[in-house]
Amino acid sequence: MIGTIKNAEGKPVASALVYLYHTDARGWYASDAPHVSMNEGDMRHARLFGYVRTDKDGKFELHTIKPSGYPQSDLPAHIHVHIDANDYQSFVTEFLFDDDQRLVGKIRENSRVL
Repeated sequence: MIGTIKNAEGKPVASALVYLYHTDARGWYASDAPHVSMNEGDMRHARLFGYVRTDKDGKFELHTIKPSGYPQSDLPAHIHVHIDANDYQSFVTEFLFDDDQRLVGKIRENSRVL
């Protein structure tokens, strides 16, 4: 996956720190349970995570497995994304997968990029 971080004016944000984390193929964040210390621990303790910095053009690249949605849930698979950059407010979002069978209804509608 290749992404680009841009500011509100559409200009690339260089040297932004992008933190990403997600579940494994079972939909689990931990190796032995779906969550780490309940949901609160997932953000900074997920087993599958990475930090990348954007280049001068605001681009970053991520190589990982495709996560699964949570077990016994109708939430689609997703990758959590936290972006921090000097002179900008932190931004938190998530990536969804267009081909996910769970991505339906309001969740699909709300996921559309404008």
